[in-house]
Amino acid sequence: MSAILLCRRYLIATRDIEPGEMILQEFPSSLGPSYSTHPVCLGCYKPVDGSIVCENCSWPLCSKSCSSETSSKTTSNDHTRAECDILARAKPLTEEFNFDGSPEPLYDIISPLRILLQRDQRPDLAEVFFLLESHLDEWRQQPNWADQHGEVFSILTEKLGLEIAEDDLLRIFGIFYTNDFSVRVDGGVDEEGIPRDCPKVNDIIFSFMCGGKCFRPFSIRNYPTHRGLV
Repeated sequence: MSAILLCRRYLIATRDIEPGEMILQEFPSSLGPSYSTHPVCLGCYKPVDGSIVCENCSWPLCSKSCSSETSSKTTSNDHTRAECDILARAKPLTEEFNFDGSPEPLYDIISPLRILLQRDQRPDLAEVFFLLESHLDEWRQQPNWADQHGEVFSILTEKLGLEIAEDDLLRIFGIFYTNDFSVRVDGGVDEEGIPRDCPKVNDIIFSFMCGGKCFRPFSIRNYPTHRGLV
């Protein structure tokens, strides 16, 4: 690994890499609905219509198999009991969600909430996440960037009772915007699928210097892989 002041961190190959050769493989440090998504299942990210909700927190699910009760029994359900219990502190009404295909603002709290839960439950992953570059000072310079996350901060602190400084929340969003990648999820009814954020510790290293040198094929339940391109 090397570094340039303007380009931050990057990798230098010690030998020629063949096209299609695997360079590295890693599991995302965090998975969650993308910013400004329309309603999706918190367990598997398929589109939802509000006909099925979690019995504990009242958030929409695609099926009962994605409830927090099953999260400890399968690796394909990201709606954990800890997350569910926190969301249950301010149960939303089904009528509060937009099921007309437009973005649902309530989902903007989910990915930051999962990072906050990692601090207590998986400090090893949280430590890796916060090593990522946030470019917070640069993001702040964009008009209304900080203000547009004010409602998320309000919900997390006032309605859900979490302790987090506003700057820490903005740093989390800065890390998301700078480093994450979206995966198109097959919802079974929408060929375009739903974007899902997958921030990963090494993607920032490739993003600066190797945009034309490697590609990253990955899906939700598979390890993201970097492969040589040319």
